[in-house]
Parts: sequence; C-alpha cells; structure tokens
Amino acid sequence: MRGRIKIYLGLLFLLGLMIPGKVWAHANLLINEIYPKTISSSPHQEENTEWIEIFNAGDEPARTADLTIEDYDKSRLPTSLSHKPDILPGSYLVLYKGVDNDFTFSLNDGGDRLILKYGGVVMDQVSYGVLPYEDNSQNAPVPAAGRSITRLSGKMNTGVNKDDFISSIPSPNRAYEKPVYSKDIIISEIYPSPNADEQEYIELFNKSEKPVNLKDWIVNDVVEGGSPQHTFDSDLWIAPNSYLALNHDEIKIFLNDSGDAVNLFDPNQDLVNSIEYSGGERGKSYSLFADGWKWTEEATPDKENIFKETNSLDGQEISPGDNIHDIKKYDRGNLVEVEGTVIVLPGKLSSQYFYIEDYSGGIQIYSHDKQFPDLAVGDRIKVVGELSEINGEKRIKVKSETDIIFLDNGRPPEPKKAAISEINDDVVGEYLQVEGKVVATSGSEFTIEDDDNHEVQVSIRTGTGIKKPRMRKGDQVEITGVISKSKSGYAILPTKQEDVKIITSGTLPKAGSEGAMLPVIYSSILTLLWNILAKAKKRLKRLQRMLPPLSRVARF
Repeated sequence: MRGRIKIYLGLLFLLGLMIPGKVWAHANLLINEIYPKTISSSPHQEENTEWIEIFNAGDEPARTADLTIEDYDKSRLPTSLSHKPDILPGSYLVLYKGVDNDFTFSLNDGGDRLILKYGGVVMDQVSYGVLPYEDNSQNAPVPAAGRSITRLSGKMNTGVNKDDFISSIPSPNRAYEKPVYSKDIIISEIYPSPNADEQEYIELFNKSEKPVNLKDWIVNDVVEGGSPQHTFDSDLWIAPNSYLALNHDEIKIFLNDSGDAVNLFDPNQDLVNSIEYSGGERGKSYSLFADGWKWTEEATPDKENIFKETNSLDGQEISPGDNIHDIKKYDRGNLVEVEGTVIVLPGKLSSQYFYIEDYSGGIQIYSHDKQFPDLAVGDRIKVVGELSEINGEKRIKVKSETDIIFLDNGRPPEPKKAAISEINDDVVGEYLQVEGKVVATSGSEFTIEDDDNHEVQVSIRTGTGIKKPRMRKGDQVEITGVISKSKSGYAILPTKQEDVKIITSGTLPKAGSEGAMLPVIYSSILTLLWNILAKAKKRLKRLQRMLPPLSRVARF
C-alpha cells in the first residue's frame, strides 16, 4: 500500500509540473501586426477589414484552446480563439474583425491596447497611439489609413512598443521585410511666397537614371507643428533626371513666408531629404544649385533652377549693435556683428544651429551647411552674419565657419531663474530655469504651468540624450533650458539630463520598459500560481477518494 501511495503522489507531482509547462509553451506567442485604419473602398479583405496577426516564435505548436484576445475596453469580454487551428512554430494566425467569430471589438484609430492571454495569463500585450490617463511615451505609433504597425524583425519583445514596432505596408501571414526605396529623390526648390497669380509649391528632383513611383511617400513642413502631412496615396511617377512641382492645391501644405522646413519621407517613413529656409520674400524661390541653396528671383516649377538676383547683401555695411538685445531690433536681411558666450553646442538641439547669450539676451546662430568650428560651452565668440527669422524667432545666419571667431575660453554660464509668466519675445534665446506643475505630457514633450495658469511647453530633443522621467499631471518640476519660439508658442529646450527634475514626486514608477512591465509580470505570476493551486487541490481530492481510510492504512 505504501508503494501505491508513493505512485499516486509521484503522479500528482508530475501533473503539477505539467501545468506551467502548458503556459510556457505559449509564452512565445506574440501580437505581431495590427491593422486598425481600413480603406473601405478597397476590394481586398486585408485592406478593408481590421485585423490582428499573432506569431508563434517558439519551437512547439501552440494550442488555441484557452487562448483569448481582448482590447483596452474592460467592459467587453475577451474573445476566445479556441475555434481557430493550432499555431505551428514559425507560423502566423490572422484574426479578421467580424469574420469567423475572430473578434468583434473595434481597433481604435487613435490608440488602443491588445492583450493576448492563455488560461488567463498574459502572453503579450501591445499599446499604440494615445490611451487616456496613461503615459503614452512607450507606445507604438499610430499608422495612417491603409498601413499597419508591425513588429520589427529580431524584436521579439523588449517591452517597449515604440522600439519594437513601426508603421509599414501591411504584410499579413508573412514576416516583415523592410522595403528598399530610392535615395535619389531630393527637394530641389521651395516657393513659399508666390506672386498674386501664382501658388506655393515644393519641387522634387529625381537624380537617378530610373523612374521612381512616389506612391506612399510623405511630404510635410513639420519642424514643431505645421500643416498636416501629405501622403501620395496613388501612383505618381517621376521620370529620370526630371523635376516635379507639388502645388499647394495638390498637397495642401502651407509654407511660412518667414521660414519653415520641408521634409521628404519614403514609405518606410525614413527621412530621405530635409531642407530648412528663412528670410523668404515675395516672388523669390529658394532653389538648389551646384554651390548650394540660394534665394533666386526666378521661380522654375518643373524645370532646372535659374539663379537671378538684383539685390545682394555683399558689400553692405554691417549694422552696429552693442549687444544681442539691440541686434534683434534690426530688420531681417541686415548684416550684423555681435559677441556672446556659447550656451548650447551645435548638434544638441539641431545639427544646423546653436545658441549664444550675453548680459542682454540670447540668440540662435544658424548655418544651413552645418559649418561650425570646434566649440565648447562657455567659449566667447564673435559672430558676423545675416539677421533672419523663423517662427518669430530672430537668428543670425552665417555662410561659413570663418564667420564665427573664437575670442576666449570661459566658464559655462549659470541659468537665470525666471517665472513662467516672464517668458516672452525678450527672453527667447536665453538660458533660463523655471518651476511649474505638469498639466499635460505626451511622448518627448510636456506642458507646465504656474499658480496663475501661465503655461509653457517643454520639448526634449533627441540630440540631448535626455531620458524623459516618468511623470504625472500635478507633479512639480524644475526645468532648465534655452527658450525657443515655434508655431505653437514658446518652448523650453533642456540640453542635459539634470535640466529635467521632478521635485515633488519621489515615489513615481521607474522609467522605461522595466517599470512598465512589472505589473504585467506580477499579475501573470499570481494568476499562474492560483491556477496551479486550484488544479492541485482537485487532484488531492481525487487521491483522497482513491486511497483507503487512514484506520486501514495504520494496520500496515
């Protein structure tokens, strides 16, 4: 009898070990691709119907019994996938909304979260876009209509959706392979301030020997805000060594007369070409020539550019000015000379400009060709260049690094403490430090306000290497940075990690994927242990019924 008891207990132990094995066999299931924005006019199901793709990245088949899919809306019950075939290793399962009972909930265009579970245990979850009352900085992007968000090859699951997924051309039931597009399409002319009988346009040039189809390419004028981007949603061919003018009536992009930027992206949303301009005048075109970009009085849509100039700054007298504040009072186009201390290096906020300040104020130093000498924060320099303006912010445009003259080494400047209410045109370009309460946060930007509801935006640029701390509305923060001006208003641009401090939230969750995934991990472990205990309890009851009473066992 003792032998039988040992056998029963051994079987019970082995069965207990098998329970988590089933769960872990499904741990390699991934939500691989999501298609939320359909093209209703398309005759193809993969374009006119929302769908979700699941991928088995493991070495064993994954059974669909006890497999469910659900979205962010907790009022809806999870959708069972037990009617679907098992998912073989390296294979895909595509679920179409409203087809074969796959799922019935809608994928929200602006943002949603999909959760894949096996036996109630979370196997994978993906968030994209903007979800209410959450930190959305780690979410995958929102795709345009007719595009999907797909997991990058080799990104099995880092826990940071924005790093694992990109917007791409849909590829149901197959692995994502990044298409290769031409790098020979460039921006060749920008006409922002046309005469009365003309319209704005952006001109492209195909410098290759092959025709290129611009379908799914994107053009925009976004520096910090701007017109909605334009996507070419049908075939548009540009012949070899040919020009193509994109008129405002076609692309609906408004170009600012005083200054703007034009960006060209391929269908992978990789930046192919980007041009920034300032100082536009009525009837003048900003055009590309063999020796660089120049303003010309000859607009040439769909044709080779022609340089024509009746007025030139060469030879003009340099406008006098004792300090940066005085220099800013001059009109655009004046040649100016000023001395100042470097407060932000080239490449921190942009590869095309840096900032200096003196006792009276600060100003941006801009070079289209990115020609700067070696500088250090604290260096005193003299700058000679043309006064220009972009988005209402004055700056000095230099032609070469010889226009920037080193004077002396100095100590890095200390920021000036200021109130948010004091931020105006007079302090644009200055290095300030402010305190405020977080009232909105999204991605690399957030907004703070003071007690009198004066607001300012904080924008973290990629070149600074700053990792935005986890923050919530109501947190009190201290921000140090350069004051800039964009289409949407004033902004503070921090330059180093210590420029962004949370001064009243010492117990916030950890930043990054580790902090974001801890609740999911804890929930999965607790659910798993509960299931194991429940099934073990049932087996013990069966074992008790099978064993003889204890009085009989005692006789042995």
